[in-house]
Amino acid sequence: MPQQIRAGALRGAILARGKDGIPLMIEAVRGADYVLTAVAARAAMELPGPEVTAALAAELPKLTADKQVLLINTLGYRGDASAGTALLALAAKGPDAVRLAAVENLTHLAYAPALPLLASCRWGARPIWPPRHGPAWVTFPARTPRPPSGPCSPTTMPRSVPWRSR
Repeated sequence: MPQQIRAGALRGAILARGKDGIPLMIEAVRGADYVLTAVAARAAMELPGPEVTAALAAELPKLTADKQVLLINTLGYRGDASAGTALLALAAKGPDAVRLAAVENLTHLAYAPALPLLASCRWGARPIWPPRHGPAWVTFPARTPRPPSGPCSPTTMPRSVPWRSR
């Protein structure tokens, strides 16, 4: 059977079953076929409920790095802060790609216990941000947004910049 038909059938089966489709989703995540793993991750983005987040977070430590990155991004997309503990554990150790994905998605979740780790990822013994990149807490959601400031803010840009509104 063609791959795209199997992928569509898997997504449909997971979504049609709702919460009862979580075991099927986890089975696909554990499988060797990365395409079906990606389909299961996409279905997880569409399934509501904290049970889906809990199942994905529990599966994270058991997976390879490429699947971890996929599920970390899925958990960040879901926006459920209950995944913060699992992401924090992966951000603290592991391959740099996994750490970076975990830190970026902890920022999306506004998971406050991650702030000390964000600082260590920038200036600690194993920094994962090159100096030219800004730290993740720059995008950390704040309760009250502040207007941009600094050398590249709209208020300090020269008037000759064509895209700047006047």
